[in-house]
Amino acid sequence: MLHFLKWGTTDVAAILAKEDFGPTGTKNLVPASLERTRERMKVAPTARDAGLNLTIDVTAYDNGLIQVDGVPINNPAKDPDPSGHGWLGAAETILIVLGEFRRQVQQRTH
Repeated sequence: MLHFLKWGTTDVAAILAKEDFGPTGTKNLVPASLERTRERMKVAPTARDAGLNLTIDVTAYDNGLIQVDGVPINNPAKDPDPSGHGWLGAAETILIVLGEFRRQVQQRTH
């Protein structure tokens, strides 16, 4: 189950903390919390400090493990991923990082 964020949502932390149940009925937590996102984001000013630069590292291992900024998104040993849920989780995590980056850019310019 993906949790979609609407632009302008103010309670992002509550949305990110929601629990989910995987296809096997086991409890999964959303892989990105707001605290973890802020801690792991790679944001730096541009060369002349005219803006901000965000770097997102996505790693896909041969065993099926997907990581975003060093955080594992799926566990291929417990749940093989033929339907691509790890990639969907990675996309969701990247969306959360972009949302936080957008907030930081807006805070900087206002």
